[in-house]
Amino acid sequence: MLTNGDIFIGEAGSTGISVGKVKVKTSSKAIVSFDKVHPETFVQIGNQSYIIEKDMERARICLGVNGKIEIRYFKIHTEPK
Repeated sequence: MLTNGDIFIGEAGSTGISVGKVKVKTSSKAIVSFDKVHPETFVQIGNQSYIIEKDMERARICLGVNGKIEIRYFKIHTEPK
Protein backbone atom coordinates (compact mmCIF):
# COMPACT_ATOMS: atom_id res chain seq x y z
CA MET A 1 0.00 0.00 0.00
CA LEU A 2 1.30 3.43 -0.89
CA THR A 3 -0.27 6.67 0.32
CA ASN A 4 0.72 10.23 1.13
CA GLY A 5 -1.58 10.66 4.12
CA ASP A 6 -2.93 8.91 7.20
CA ILE A 7 -4.23 5.39 6.69
CA PHE A 8 -6.35 2.99 8.76
CA ILE A 9 -5.99 -0.72 8.02
CA GLY A 10 -8.37 -3.24 9.54
CA GLU A 11 -5.96 -6.19 9.43
CA ALA A 12 -2.54 -6.59 7.82
CA GLY A 13 -0.49 -9.73 7.38
CA SER A 14 -1.53 -13.21 8.39
CA THR A 15 -1.05 -15.61 11.27
CA GLY A 16 1.52 -18.35 10.83
CA ILE A 17 4.07 -18.38 8.03
CA SER A 18 3.48 -15.53 5.63
CA VAL A 19 3.37 -16.27 1.89
CA GLY A 20 4.13 -12.67 0.92
CA LYS A 21 5.13 -9.57 2.82
CA VAL A 22 2.72 -6.73 3.42
CA LYS A 23 4.31 -3.32 2.83
CA VAL A 24 2.83 0.01 3.87
CA LYS A 25 4.59 3.21 2.75
CA THR A 26 3.49 6.76 3.48
CA SER A 27 4.77 10.29 3.99
CA SER A 28 6.73 11.43 7.05
CA LYS A 29 3.77 13.34 8.57
CA ALA A 30 1.32 10.44 8.25
CA ILE A 31 -0.07 8.08 10.89
CA VAL A 32 -0.59 4.39 10.09
CA SER A 33 -3.25 2.76 12.28
CA PHE A 34 -4.04 -0.94 12.44
CA ASP A 35 -6.93 -2.66 14.15
CA LYS A 36 -4.84 -5.83 13.97
CA VAL A 37 -1.35 -6.36 12.49
CA HIS A 38 0.68 -9.55 12.23
CA PRO A 39 4.46 -10.18 12.19
CA GLU A 40 6.53 -9.48 9.07
CA THR A 41 4.41 -6.48 8.07
CA PHE A 42 6.74 -3.74 6.81
CA VAL A 43 5.85 -0.12 7.60
CA GLN A 44 7.74 2.83 6.13
CA ILE A 45 6.93 6.38 7.21
CA GLY A 46 9.06 8.91 5.38
CA ASN A 47 12.58 7.48 5.39
CA GLN A 48 12.12 5.45 8.61
CA SER A 49 10.99 1.83 8.50
CA TYR A 50 9.86 -0.82 10.96
CA ILE A 51 9.07 -4.53 10.64
CA ILE A 52 6.32 -5.78 12.94
CA GLU A 53 7.74 -8.55 15.15
CA LYS A 54 4.64 -9.70 17.07
CA ASP A 55 0.87 -9.60 16.75
CA MET A 56 -0.51 -6.24 17.82
CA GLU A 57 -4.01 -4.83 18.12
CA ARG A 58 -5.12 -1.20 17.82
CA ALA A 59 -1.61 -0.01 17.03
CA ARG A 60 -0.85 3.48 15.76
CA ILE A 61 2.56 3.99 14.14
CA CYS A 62 4.03 7.41 13.39
CA LEU A 63 7.23 9.42 13.59
CA GLY A 64 7.90 11.01 16.97
CA VAL A 65 9.40 14.43 17.58
CA ASN A 66 12.87 12.87 17.31
CA GLY A 67 12.08 11.58 13.79
CA LYS A 68 12.07 7.92 14.87
CA ILE A 69 9.24 5.40 14.58
CA GLU A 70 6.88 5.35 17.58
CA ILE A 71 4.20 2.77 18.29
CA ARG A 72 1.22 3.80 20.36
CA TYR A 73 -1.98 1.98 21.16
CA PHE A 74 -5.48 3.36 20.94
CA LYS A 75 -8.76 2.41 22.57
CA ILE A 76 -12.03 1.95 20.77
CA HIS A 77 -14.65 4.22 22.27
CA THR A 78 -18.13 2.80 22.46
CA GLU A 79 -21.31 4.58 23.35
CA PRO A 80 -23.08 3.41 26.53
CA LYS A 81 -26.38 1.65 25.95
